[in-house]
Amino acid sequence: MEALHGMKHTSHLLERFAHWGISALLATPLLFSNSFLFPAMAPKLLWFFFVSEVTFVLCVWLWRVKPSSPPRTSLPLVLFFIFLVVLALSAVLGVYPLNSFWGSLETNTSVLVWIHLGLVLVSLLTVAKTPQAWTNIAVVATVIGLSVSVLHLTSFAPETSVIGFNSGSTLGNSGFLGTYLLFSLFFAAFLTLCVAARARMLGMVAVAVFLYTLFSSDAAAASIGALGGLLLFASLLLCASKDKHRRSLGLAVIFFLGAAFVSAAWLAIHDGNAVHAWILEHSSGSRFVVAKIAWGSFLEHPILGWGPENFRFAFLSHFAPCFGGEYCGGNILFDRAHNVFLDILVTVGLVGLVAYAALWVGMFSYLWQVFRRNAISIRAAALVVSVLAAYFVQNLTTFDTVVSLLFFVFVYAFVASHTHEPVSDTRINIVAPALVTILLPVCLFFFVVEPLRGVMNVKVAATSLNSIVRFGAYQTAVTVSPLGRDVRRNFLALQTANLLWGYDPVAQADVVAKLKPYFVEEIALAKDTLGDTLSRSPDDLRGYLYLLKLLQVQGRLYDQDAFVQAGLVLDEARARNPNQTIFLWVGVALRLEQGDQTGAIEIAKEAIALAPDHETTQRNQTLLEAYLDKVTFTIATPSELTYILLQFYLD
Repeated sequence: MEALHGMKHTSHLLERFAHWGISALLATPLLFSNSFLFPAMAPKLLWFFFVSEVTFVLCVWLWRVKPSSPPRTSLPLVLFFIFLVVLALSAVLGVYPLNSFWGSLETNTSVLVWIHLGLVLVSLLTVAKTPQAWTNIAVVATVIGLSVSVLHLTSFAPETSVIGFNSGSTLGNSGFLGTYLLFSLFFAAFLTLCVAARARMLGMVAVAVFLYTLFSSDAAAASIGALGGLLLFASLLLCASKDKHRRSLGLAVIFFLGAAFVSAAWLAIHDGNAVHAWILEHSSGSRFVVAKIAWGSFLEHPILGWGPENFRFAFLSHFAPCFGGEYCGGNILFDRAHNVFLDILVTVGLVGLVAYAALWVGMFSYLWQVFRRNAISIRAAALVVSVLAAYFVQNLTTFDTVVSLLFFVFVYAFVASHTHEPVSDTRINIVAPALVTILLPVCLFFFVVEPLRGVMNVKVAATSLNSIVRFGAYQTAVTVSPLGRDVRRNFLALQTANLLWGYDPVAQADVVAKLKPYFVEEIALAKDTLGDTLSRSPDDLRGYLYLLKLLQVQGRLYDQDAFVQAGLVLDEARARNPNQTIFLWVGVALRLEQGDQTGAIEIAKEAIALAPDHETTQRNQTLLEAYLDKVTFTIATPSELTYILLQFYLD
C-alpha cells in the first residue's frame, strides 16, 4: 500500500513537471537576445531543443509509473512519423545531408527540428488528455500571446518600448508575427467559446488584442487569413444548425470563400489584373520568378527533392539574372520559396509533399471521426478547421519557423488527443526510461550546449579588442557544432575582411607589418573554414564571395600571390553561377587591384550586358567610368573603389 502511494506521488510530480515543460515550450515566442547571431530566432531554437528533450524524458518516466499515460496509437501520430521518415530519407539522399539534418540558426525547419517536434507531439499526447489540461495550455498560450502583442504595440512608441523591437515584436518579422497571432487567436477563442466562464473574460480580451495587433502589423496574408477564418468559423457553426435556412447560408458562405480563394490564386499567378499588380507593388516580381525556379528545381529532383533546408542550392542552380534588378528586387539569394508547399516540393520532393498533405488530410479525417462520435464539440472542431485554413493561406506567401511549426503541432496534438476509445493501461519496461535518461545529457550537449558555445563566441570574436581573446573565440565559433556553422563561418569571414580592409598598406605600412602575424593567422583560419564549407556545399554563394574578399584583402596587405588564388576561386564561382553578375563585379575589383584597367573594363562590359537594368549595374558603371576619368572622381585608390562596387552585395 505504501509503495502504491509512493508510485502515485511520483506520478503526480512527473506529470506536474511535464506540464511545466509544456508551458515552457509555449513561452518560446518570447525568447529574444541581442547577444545572439539572429537574436529573434537562435534563442528560440535552442530553448525549444532544451525544453522538448527534458519534457520528453519526464514523459517517458511517467509511462513507467502511470500505466494510463502512454499516448494511444492514432492516425495523426502514425502519419506524423511517416512524414518524419520521409524527411530523413530525403536528407540522406539530398545534395547536402549535413545541412539537411542540422539546419541554420534562423529559419530552421531541418530534420533535427522535426525530430524534436515529434518529441513535443508525444509529450502532449502523454499529458494533455483532458479538457482541463487543454484549458491550462490555452491560458498559458494566451498570456504569452498577450505579452508578445504588448511588445509589438509598444514598439511604435520608442519611449515605451522595452527593447526597441521592429514590427515583428520578438518574432523579428511581421510575417512570422502574423502566423503566430493566428495560433494565439485559436487559443484565445477556445477560452472564449469552449471552457468555463472564469476563463472567458481572458479569452475575449485576448481575441480583441490579437486582432488589433494583427491588423496593425504588416502581415497582410495573415490578416486576410484571419478574416477568412472568422467567416469560415461562423459558417461552420451555421452548417451545424438544425435550421435548414442557416445551414444553407453557411454552405453558401463556405462556397463563396472557396470561390474567392481559387479566384484570387488564379489572378495572382496571371499577369494583367489588379491582384497580380498588387503583389508586384508590395513584394516585387521575385515571388513569381522564384516559383518558376522552384518548379524547374522540382523537375530536376522530383521524387525526394534536394533535401530539407537546401532550397538555396536549387535557387542558385536555376538563378535568373533579374534578381538584383527592378522587377525581381534587390535580393540575389533566396533560401526559401516564400511558399511552404513549394518549399516542400523542392526540398522533399513529390513523396514529401504527399506525406505532408497526408498530415493535413489525416488530421481532418480524424477530427471528423471524433466529432461524429461527440468526442469534440462543434465549436472546438470549427475553431481547428478555421485556424488551419488561415494558416494554410498564410503558408502560401511565407515560410515556417520553429515557432509556427511548434504551434502547428500543438493544434495537431489537440485534435489527436480527442478519442472515444477507452483508456488502456500499458506499463513500459525500465529500459526505455533509463536509456532516454542516459541519452539526455548527450543530446543536450550536442544539440544545445555546443551550438550555444558557437553562437556566443561569434559575438566575442566580432567585438573583442584583445587579439588573443578574439582569435580563440573565432576558432571556437567556426569549428564547434554543425548547427548553423556555415552561417557563423560566413559572418565572421566577412567581419574579418571588413576589419582588415580598413588598413592602408602604404600609409599604414608600419602598422600592417606589426600586425601581419595576426592578419596571417586569422585570414588563414577564415579561409580554411570557408574552404571546408565549400567542399561540403560547393554552391554556397556567400562562401565564395567572402573567400574572394579575404583573398583580395590578403593580396592588398601582404601577399600578391593571393590574387592568383582569387582568380582560380573566381573561375570556379563563375562556372557554377554563370548568371550571377556579382562575380563579374568581383572580377572587375580584382583586375583593378592588380592595375589591369583594360581587363576590368572588359569584365564590366559583360556584367552590364548580363543585367543592364539592375540599379547596382548602373551605379557601378557610373562609378567605374568616373574613376577612369580621373577628373570627376575623388577616390584615389582601386581598393576604395572596389569596396564601393561590392558593398551592396557583401554588407
